[in-house]
Amino acid sequence: MEKPFPKIIGHRGCRAPGVRENTAAAAAKAVAEGADIVEFDVIQTKDGHFVALHWPDLRFLFSPPWERRLEELPPVSTVGEILSALGNRTGVYLDIKQPLSDRQFLELSQIVDSFQFSLVVVGSFQRGVLSACREHKPNWIVNFDCLPTHRAVRQAIELGAHWINPIPYGVRRSFVELVLDSGLKFVPAGNESDRRQLRFARWGAHALSTFRPAHLRRLLAARLYPGAPVPDCHSAEDTRPSVACHPARRG
Repeated sequence: MEKPFPKIIGHRGCRAPGVRENTAAAAAKAVAEGADIVEFDVIQTKDGHFVALHWPDLRFLFSPPWERRLEELPPVSTVGEILSALGNRTGVYLDIKQPLSDRQFLELSQIVDSFQFSLVVVGSFQRGVLSACREHKPNWIVNFDCLPTHRAVRQAIELGAHWINPIPYGVRRSFVELVLDSGLKFVPAGNESDRRQLRFARWGAHALSTFRPAHLRRLLAARLYPGAPVPDCHSAEDTRPSVACHPARRG
């Protein structure tokens, strides 16, 4: 039986000339490139603002960014600004980079809920964050960030995760088979290797993460899914969202 076309995740939104990742502009550009889901990194600043910022980061060698006030950080987009840029045209994927208390998680979930997304994914290496998601937002998808080991599959099942998100390096076919046999969705972490993306798609990836959503969709359509619709997106310089970039998709 033919495997369904994987969902395309815009990793930290996307990368394009003049567009910084993890910003509202990157989120809008990912929409324009036809991403099904847009992922961005989330931290809460010391003074309580939820913003998009990757970590680990060499700029924060001596203290993590969540120990700093908003004004002490480089220019960032808030979670609200990014969700507004998405305009509920895609799913949203929050990759939470720090430990959060239940109170902090509920504060974040209130912001997300105000935008009424039909699909919300929460990923993290912080098990407490994923447990809070399971407890407080059972309709959200829990994505277990991990190394590609059999032990990680057992841990994901114990946690009640829906997806498993291994780093893309060292992933073996036997690992993917165990993931799928366990009822989990295989969603490898973002990478820009065409060869690796094609391999993961052949192995049954539910979704693939990339900085270049339009490129990946065209690659999959050309190599594995002939006849699949490919969006006619704006040029790399145009960051305006475009509903026309969302044709009917297989799977």
